Amino acid sequence: MDVRVSAPAAIAVRPRIAGAYLLLFLIGAETFLISPLLPTITAALQTDVTTAANATTAYVLVYAIASPFLGSVSDRVGRRAPLLIGAGLFLVSNLACALAPQVAVLIAARAVGGLGAALAGPSIWAYLADSSPDPESIGMLMGRGMAFFSSGQVIGIPVGAGIAAAAGWQWSFVALAAGTAVATGALASAVPRGRPAGTPPTLGEGLRVALDARVGPILAATLVVQSFSLGAYAYAGQILHERLGWSTASLGLVGVLVGLGSVTGSLLGGRLTRSGLPGPTRTALWIAVIGAGLGAFALSHSAVPALVALFVWFVGSGGFVTAQQTALALAAGDRRASASAWNTSAMHAGTAIGVFVLGTVIAGANG
Repeated sequence: MDVRVSAPAAIAVRPRIAGAYLLLFLIGAETFLISPLLPTITAALQTDVTTAANATTAYVLVYAIASPFLGSVSDRVGRRAPLLIGAGLFLVSNLACALAPQVAVLIAARAVGGLGAALAGPSIWAYLADSSPDPESIGMLMGRGMAFFSSGQVIGIPVGAGIAAAAGWQWSFVALAAGTAVATGALASAVPRGRPAGTPPTLGEGLRVALDARVGPILAATLVVQSFSLGAYAYAGQILHERLGWSTASLGLVGVLVGLGSVTGSLLGGRLTRSGLPGPTRTALWIAVIGAGLGAFALSHSAVPALVALFVWFVGSGGFVTAQQTALALAAGDRRASASAWNTSAMHAGTAIGVFVLGTVIAGANG
């Protein structure tokens, strides 16, 4: 049974989802925040770069593994408890990071943050779909949500790095905690209490949603597409360095361009859901855009074509993720949080597969 929160008009939806959008922004900023802070953290905690980088690995790994299990909790008990508990864990994690006296504590705190994001993340996407005043508006809300998530990487990471440079790396995590407190307060006042209507799915049903005839192909598309899209992006910096001689600082600006492309694609993807095009057609269109951008980037040997290709590539990526989240929300019904969680895991698994396969190919070519 499809669960939906009543909404008298589209305009009434906005205050209820503001906290969800803010939390998505903060989760986006958190994901890669460690990267620009690595040199400072390494020196402050008297460790090496490889060990400090495990703070990022801990966050992403816990998120990917725990998400399918925790997504089913939201489908069983409703959105409110997972959202607020997940946001609370996220807040505590950032405060613990700010107070970490040694790198082991920092890594453990980041793992807790990944757990909080894994609990809250699927519930956010499901809550956005639940809050839609009509099925045609789901894609618009999903697109805006993805845009906020991408904006966290575009805006949040440079701002976090600026705060660290001005006041110390700990204050970047304090700022995230403060933002999370605001988001949690907004969610507490907006997300309704109560369990989903009808008979909620069991834990086993939530985990088996990946095998559903309508959901499985969507997840398979995420796995395959992200293996060659995000898997290839892992080597984009090295390619630009080798071909164009770009420095680390220049490559950091490329991340901003990629994020802007994702934001643009997410917003366009949300609008495209109301165009009347069938879902599979929209997905195929975004895959074609990814392919065109990726192919052009592979053939580029000068700066402007490479940057244009990267932007197009991630416009397609943002649109694709929006199309996938929308398709899952419509296909999974009362198991949409579980489906969203599996989609996140499929994205991470596809990225890992792509990185491994391309790394093997590159090593063989250079060997």
